[in-house]
Amino acid sequence: MKRILPLFLFLMIGALSLNAQDDAKKMMRKADRALARYNIDQSANKDDLDKAKDLINQAVKDSEYSKVAEAWVIKGQVYDAYANMDLKTQITNPNAAPQYPDAPYVSYDAYMNAMQYAEKSRYKNDALDGLKNVAQFMSMEGNAYLSTQEYDKAYKPLDKLLAIHQIMVRNDEDPVFQSEADFNQQKFVVSVCAAQAGDAERSKELLVELYEKSYEEPAVYSMLFDMYNKEGNTEKAAEVLNKGKELFPDDTQLLFAQINYYIQNEKYDELEASLKQAIAAEPNNASVRSALGNVYTKLFNDNLEAGNEEDALKYKAQAIDYYEQALEIEPESFDALYSVGSIYFNEAATLTQQMGELGMSKEDQKKYDELKETTEKLFNTALPYFKKAERINPGDQGMLIALKEIYARTGDFETSNEFKKRLEKVQGGGEVTESYFNAQGN
Repeated sequence: MKRILPLFLFLMIGALSLNAQDDAKKMMRKADRALARYNIDQSANKDDLDKAKDLINQAVKDSEYSKVAEAWVIKGQVYDAYANMDLKTQITNPNAAPQYPDAPYVSYDAYMNAMQYAEKSRYKNDALDGLKNVAQFMSMEGNAYLSTQEYDKAYKPLDKLLAIHQIMVRNDEDPVFQSEADFNQQKFVVSVCAAQAGDAERSKELLVELYEKSYEEPAVYSMLFDMYNKEGNTEKAAEVLNKGKELFPDDTQLLFAQINYYIQNEKYDELEASLKQAIAAEPNNASVRSALGNVYTKLFNDNLEAGNEEDALKYKAQAIDYYEQALEIEPESFDALYSVGSIYFNEAATLTQQMGELGMSKEDQKKYDELKETTEKLFNTALPYFKKAERINPGDQGMLIALKEIYARTGDFETSNEFKKRLEKVQGGGEVTESYFNAQGN
């Protein structure tokens, strides 16, 4: 008996397995028949569709029948029927919410499984026919979201559409997109949608494919440049940007990407040329003129610290000129106002430091008085710009520091203390929302 028992157990387990497979096969057949009854009279036999769904879902849970192409084809067809029900409802009532929003996606997965396990051409062809039907749903849903600019929601159906197209091409079936140009355009659209949906990896994958084909869309190069730049791959970022600039030398989107790259990498000579090109391209863009002002401000400060007074004065004049141009276009530009004020303030602060380094000799005292007079003029020149900036953004910390110092240096300690209090509030995590100068009426 001891030798017979293991064999008996083996036979029992084998029988149970055969019974389970037999049950799965029966459920698949029953599901197929229920689906057929539904298709004969869809309005009268709605219950048969629900039965078919329950049966086929049980059948594909079986370890053996989860690899049977026929079972997956039936499942795809069942969920196609649910998707078609929603479509009919929405044709008569466009505002109706779908009852089975996941049905096209379940069908897609089912047909993809059928393709994987199909050993007979019949089931492969059935799966391909099913995917053609699914493509219509994906296209309608994706384009509906595009029309409402819900790009993150458009991503999933449109990406499935790309996959279906590629399956059709591999199997010598009619493609979803009739030309390579249409297919590449869809890739670009999906890359944008993927980025909006937070799938940067998929977006990058598609953009790289388009980049390698020299696709004629400037955004491909600016988007891919940004991705490489954020990854810290500056060499690849520069390569992509250069190719984009070669293909589209007049594109402003690529130009601004180039400007940001030069700013990030402190390539001021190249930056200056690019900013001037940007000004020519967008003469009414105040921020571009402010950006060029920032370049000259950087050069001014570098030369001032190095003691190159002549060059420093030249760059200072250029910086102020571009900031003033920006203010002519946009008088309420906080950045431009703050930047001009900062030029005069920082120059005064540098001279103040020099004053502190002077000795007590007659010559030093004479120099001290000259520097004091110059710094007071610089502080007074900076003040109107900071006052205008304060009215726009009264809680900016850098501006509050400047105002506190200016009033202290010019002997107005009461006003200086007011800005000191405001500064301490901001530094402590509080907010300053009311302008001091508006409240004072000056």
